[in-house]
Amino acid sequence: MPGGYGRRIDAGLGVGRVDRPMKPRPAGSYRSGDRRTDGTGGTVYPTVLEAYNRDSDYKRWRRGWDYWQGSGKSWSDIERYYLVRSFRDFGARPGALPLVATYFPSPSSPDGAWVVTCRRRGAIILPQLLQQGDITLDNRHSNAAQHRLILDVSGTLSSEQVEAWKAFIGDQFEDSATSTGFPSGLISEPIDTIAYTLVEVDSAGGRLLFDLSRPYMRRRPSPMVPQAFWQRILYTRNTPLSWRNNGTRYLCSSHRFYCTCPDFSGKRIANLASTGTGSQELFPRPGAGRSVATNWEGEEVGYISRWRDLPTRSDQRRECKHIHATRWSVGYPFYEPADYQVDNSQQHFEGGVDEAIDSAEVFRYHRLRALTLDRLAPALADCAGVSLDAGDTVSLNPEAPAQPGRLPVFWTTTREPAAHRAVADDWWLERGTAILRIFSPAVGRFVESTPVGGDSRPVIESTTATGLVTLPA
Repeated sequence: MPGGYGRRIDAGLGVGRVDRPMKPRPAGSYRSGDRRTDGTGGTVYPTVLEAYNRDSDYKRWRRGWDYWQGSGKSWSDIERYYLVRSFRDFGARPGALPLVATYFPSPSSPDGAWVVTCRRRGAIILPQLLQQGDITLDNRHSNAAQHRLILDVSGTLSSEQVEAWKAFIGDQFEDSATSTGFPSGLISEPIDTIAYTLVEVDSAGGRLLFDLSRPYMRRRPSPMVPQAFWQRILYTRNTPLSWRNNGTRYLCSSHRFYCTCPDFSGKRIANLASTGTGSQELFPRPGAGRSVATNWEGEEVGYISRWRDLPTRSDQRRECKHIHATRWSVGYPFYEPADYQVDNSQQHFEGGVDEAIDSAEVFRYHRLRALTLDRLAPALADCAGVSLDAGDTVSLNPEAPAQPGRLPVFWTTTREPAAHRAVADDWWLERGTAILRIFSPAVGRFVESTPVGGDSRPVIESTTATGLVTLPA
């Protein structure tokens, strides 16, 4: 036989040997007939241990702690303060949401930095004292995940105001305010308070429903440890925890975080300021392992590439090292996770400290960080109750009107959305710009400012740390 038994000919693969083992390749799928040995164009699947290490919370927690301690990279370079305004009436105090953006210089970010947006505790305060008669604990269901703490707010909020609270589904709320003032009404050391996640809004009945089975608290490991940690508390069906309901506390929002880094957000946004020629950087497309799931995701193809859906509930999100560092800064980090990395090194004890940034990185960060709002605006929107993923609630038909009851969404189209497709508080950012607009039902179009008294203020107003707590109406 020509060629003998030591050689073989496969169509599309060329000539190879059968008397030597093939070079091992990572697990995954590859293009048929692809001559490249690196598997470009296919998908690669991690092993069980690789996936475990990749998803380790401890790794992120420890690197966040290193950032905060100043090991390797600085934990942050700068904090910026914003007031975000709305046309919706939540019936809550304060009127403008106070947000803090913390910048982490990074060479992998198109803007030279990843940004963590934090909505501080007490940014939303329900102006109603927590009373025993307004709180019901429903733990009759056989599935503990369906147990609810039900708060009657019909005496405080109108049905329209209760409806607006749907924007805060997934947020955690706690009994750590003694008045509606911000921040004067907040308890300075809220160790005895309990946080629950808002999961449903009954606007007709004037009720807010919270997940009773997943309480969180700030706790100290022992009386000798001054540091309090944010922890999930074991739920007991027969003795569930409840907010203090003796008329001395108000319900307020817990901290909420969003980071622009891909590890947290699960997406990549086009670098419209790039001078390079990489097609994935300029026009990111879905990866080989993910198909476009919704109308909204299809509209974003070429501008945003997603590979993971972010849970609506903040207590189910996997936080990145930048958020963990920010948690240390506000004084309530998570308690040390136990899912240490599994390998032959000491990385799971040392945390894998990042190297310090160099002068070129710092220069690039200061040159790029304020050019556009492509990455900062989504972080602000998430903490302001503006959805980043409309799913299929927005029709692909440009003539179709907005669905009744649709929540506000963040538009990133190149052209202003038509008025009949928008609802109050929809945001629109023209790609690659630093101009953000909000939809005003009164004028029927997107505007750059909102009326405040006899004046007008920007939707997103940059302020100072002092201005953040004085909160103009």
